[in-house]
Amino acid sequence: MNTINQIIHNICYITGLAIDQVENILYGGILDWYEWVKENQCSYTRYLQEEAKVMGITLESIVDVESHLITKDLKLINDEGDQFMDALYSGQIPDSLADRISKFVTAVDLVEDTTNESRDNILMVAQALYDLDRSQTQT
Repeated sequence: MNTINQIIHNICYITGLAIDQVENILYGGILDWYEWVKENQCSYTRYLQEEAKVMGITLESIVDVESHLITKDLKLINDEGDQFMDALYSGQIPDSLADRISKFVTAVDLVEDTTNESRDNILMVAQALYDLDRSQTQT
């Protein structure tokens, strides 16, 4: 894994944000969320493998869908925040996935409250962090 300075510079390059903005967002809570995700990745991967088996598709397909959701559909948090959270806690989304989404939304809210950064910038940094890690695990 890259050092935090390399990660910050890579995120700046990917997002076009200034170093102080990226640091503000990372240390404002997105990095804590990301570390939680990494710590829980093993059990989540087992969960995804079971879901893939039940649905008769590959684990890679599920990961691609998750990546697509993060890339394209997290705008829902901004546009349909209350409805999104109601759906999240309705029991229609599996607990493991709902927990991950809930922790992410909480981290975004925390960063927004403490740093005064825009939600768009926070989502860009989170996406860049996710993409950097994903590209490293695929090589």
